[in-house]
Amino acid sequence: MKLTEIFRQAEESLIVVNAHRINRGEFPRSRAEHGKRQDFYFLEKNTPEEALDLIKDLCTRRLPKAFKLDPLDDIQVMTPMHKGTVGVANLNAELQSLLNPGGQAVARGIGN
Repeated sequence: MKLTEIFRQAEESLIVVNAHRINRGEFPRSRAEHGKRQDFYFLEKNTPEEALDLIKDLCTRRLPKAFKLDPLDDIQVMTPMHKGTVGVANLNAELQSLLNPGGQAVARGIGN
């Protein structure tokens, strides 16, 4: 399945712009135009383990605090792979143990 239409964000959203850029094989833009609210951030890490630690920190502490979000209801984690340290299976296990022990999975693969 390939992402071709966006329903949740406005067309000028960097989430939408970057989803289309990624589908075209282009690197995402990380800066909003002057006067527009930033809704996309690109945070680069050197290893999958560093990326996992960052994702866990973002979901459990930084994003809820900065934007007054509920980690289970307001944050969605997407990954382009199923296996590996930052794949769906491991992200689900790691985030579920932190955010929803004994509950439902919280991460999705792109295209699921």
